[in-house]
Amino acid sequence: MIERYREIIDRIDREILNLLNERAKVVIEVGKEKLKNNKPFIDIPREEAHIRDLLEVNKGPLLNENIISIFREIISSCRLLEGTLKVAFLGPEGTFTHLAALKRFGRDSVYVPARSIPEVFSLVEKGEVLLGVVPIENSTEGVVNYTLDMFMTSPLNIIGEIIIPISHNLIARDDVIEIKKIYSHPQAFGQCKEYLEKNFPGVDLVEANSTAKAVEMASKDNESAAIGSEIAAEKFGLKVIASRIEDDPNNRTRFLIIGRNNENRFSGKDKTMVMFSTAHKPGALFNALRCFAENNVNLTMIQSRPSREVLWEFVFFVEFQGHKEEENVKRALESLKEVVWSYRIIGSYPEDESL
Repeated sequence: MIERYREIIDRIDREILNLLNERAKVVIEVGKEKLKNNKPFIDIPREEAHIRDLLEVNKGPLLNENIISIFREIISSCRLLEGTLKVAFLGPEGTFTHLAALKRFGRDSVYVPARSIPEVFSLVEKGEVLLGVVPIENSTEGVVNYTLDMFMTSPLNIIGEIIIPISHNLIARDDVIEIKKIYSHPQAFGQCKEYLEKNFPGVDLVEANSTAKAVEMASKDNESAAIGSEIAAEKFGLKVIASRIEDDPNNRTRFLIIGRNNENRFSGKDKTMVMFSTAHKPGALFNALRCFAENNVNLTMIQSRPSREVLWEFVFFVEFQGHKEEENVKRALESLKEVVWSYRIIGSYPEDESL
């Protein structure tokens, strides 16, 4: 009976293979049309809407997360027939930003590690890569201010978001005897605070630029450990001493996809982020936020950052549900123009619903 089932699987796989190649041929023709009309070969809103449509008709037994993973790789492989997608990320390899980029763009894209968030922006601005991926917010530690600050000086736009679960591991060399210090990124230390206080109260915590860099540092020191991902442990040949040491089992991090294009079309479920400055007087921020409430626009994030131009003046970042071309959002933004000093739409982009 097993052999009979295997024959059925083999036949289905051959059918899948033929259909994949038919899909690839169509993608090549689409690529020619995009080239003829000078359009970018990646269309994030289209990809997100397509995935969303597939999930709506998925009857199982494959879970939605399985469908997302499978079709991300199919899209990635077919996209390669149109052109090579180069994506910069906060490196080195093995960081959670790297994992987020892989999740979204698949293994057939080219990934360029950057040493810092500003370098990710720089690589995209110079055209050395098409897109960049940077962290913006963690469910435990809050917003990554470095990323918000970059939008005050960079012309780049947000064209997508990626949300992934964050699971931290304590990682060390095989020959470690006593752990005298632990390396990691400040955000990771914050997300594992209770674990560290309980298990390593007297150990020095040494900050690194990334969790992957921390694992690399621990690989050179047999009296240390690092907090990082399993993929980083594998990369540097270390072992996982303890798994899932994060304080919050629902720990999530959100990343932004940044690019030079600000023409994202409506995908069906979008977000928009704007930045603005107001007069330094009572009620100025209230008047700005009222523009959203009066037009039934739901805010998902509001942050303030020092303007860097005038002492004690701030730039406000507001993210909300809806696309800039939707009528209620248009009305809200028109009203906002009337009550603020300056403002910029940083981007409208598909909402990540994968978790």
